[in-house]
Amino acid sequence: MNGRPTTRYKATIPLGELHKDAERPWHGVVPQGIDMVAEVWVDGKGVPVRLAQAAGATSVVTDFLSFGVPVSVAAPPDAETAESGA
Repeated sequence: MNGRPTTRYKATIPLGELHKDAERPWHGVVPQGIDMVAEVWVDGKGVPVRLAQAAGATSVVTDFLSFGVPVSVAAPPDAETAESGA
């Protein structure tokens, strides 16, 4: 994976069962019967190389290319941000 030997791990997560008894459960947010399939590829040092997640018609793949590398991040202007939450 990305030029590195990896080990792949895969899990199926029944989203409708998560936090069933919690104050703000997933019910109402995730339709019943939807599972998320998550796969992670980890290199020999235990560092994730790729994370792939799929639930229903939505899928996301993230490749991790560098760890421990200095970065410079600036917060966007307030006009370009929004609050998130239910």
